[in-house]
Amino acid sequence: MEMTMVPAGFYELAIFKGLTRDEVEQIGRLANPMNFGKGDVIFQEKNAANYLDIIWEGAVEIRKNDKDGEARVITVLNAPGVVGEMSLMSGQNRSCTGIAVTDVQLYRIRREDFMEQCNNGSLAAYKVVFNLAQVMSSRLRSVDEKLVELLNQQDEVAVEVRDSEFSDFRKKLFTEWAF
Repeated sequence: MEMTMVPAGFYELAIFKGLTRDEVEQIGRLANPMNFGKGDVIFQEKNAANYLDIIWEGAVEIRKNDKDGEARVITVLNAPGVVGEMSLMSGQNRSCTGIAVTDVQLYRIRREDFMEQCNNGSLAAYKVVFNLAQVMSSRLRSVDEKLVELLNQQDEVAVEVRDSEFSDFRKKLFTEWAF
């Protein structure tokens, strides 16, 4: 395995919380630097997914196609951060597309390399899995909050429609019907 230098800032990343310097370096050596220009597609929805990206510099827009194939912006992830945690864990195809909003430098950890660490009983890898679970939990919690917000908006619209329909019915009842 090729030895790569681990950037000093890796020690501060949330996915390495609770890891010793040696453990960060062990996982950090798996990370390969990559650069993308503004507007570049970093990963594509439904494509094979076999890596985790650590966003080191820049910002990545996360898009999801709706039922009509229209790309909808889900969020923008800024450095430092991670994207692809679901892919790293499950190996399933990408659920979204990532587009570089700015020039982006990231470090890519291949699933195969990471799983080798897990399969070999690496405590560092297990700690990263725990930290990624916290990232996913936080993101899921945000989705839950957004879902409730959308449901509340839907309920408000339904009440307005219902009130409007009732108002129209009352108007017709009292103006159009003769007693």
